[in-house]
Amino acid sequence: MLKILVACILLAICILIPLNYYTLVKYAVTGVYSGWVFGTLFIRFLVIVFFALSLNLWFSFFERAKRIKFYRVLLLSIIPGFVIGFITPIYNTDYGDFSDNMLLEHIDSLESISHGAYHPGGEKHIVGFFSTSCGHCQNVAAKIGLNIMAGQKLDVHAFFLEPKEEIEHFLMANNGQDFHSYQILDPNTFMSISGFELPSIFLIDKDGKTLKHWKGDVINYSALDEFLEMEP
Repeated sequence: MLKILVACILLAICILIPLNYYTLVKYAVTGVYSGWVFGTLFIRFLVIVFFALSLNLWFSFFERAKRIKFYRVLLLSIIPGFVIGFITPIYNTDYGDFSDNMLLEHIDSLESISHGAYHPGGEKHIVGFFSTSCGHCQNVAAKIGLNIMAGQKLDVHAFFLEPKEEIEHFLMANNGQDFHSYQILDPNTFMSISGFELPSIFLIDKDGKTLKHWKGDVINYSALDEFLEMEP
């Protein structure tokens, strides 16, 4: 009876892991500093392991099945464990380099727009263009904010078009308390500098030159790890 209970608990944990995937990823990145790529893959691997432990206990009730060695049970568990893990899907853009060659060509104008508060040279940093009503912007800002909690050393300079009250609410709601934020009042200027797609994220070197650019929702786990490992 105890074995049945333990087997059910292990199976329940196997299902609960993907249901709480993003909470576990957040803890992996900010709590144990695993990084995004390793943390996300390890969490999915745990689903397979807990399924294998549960399956191994169920097999122990049958004379022939209980002779199967655990490594074989683990192999048998890969496909069903992977399927259970897909309660939270894996997307084809989660890993890999999806940056493009777009340059922040008008970077010097950002200094005058911010009345000197933003200066493009000195240290490697991130420049981001966000909209407070954009879902992808909220998602990207929240993940970069988690990066800062995990020890990211790159400063983040975030530019917005909306009123300051909306900007402050956006930053508070999406882990952006440590962002340097600025307001651009002219929509045409904002869109032309950002590249007409939001969010628009630029990695800038010490001389103010663009190293990489990402647009839309392609700031993925690989890019976040790159930010985490980078020195300013």
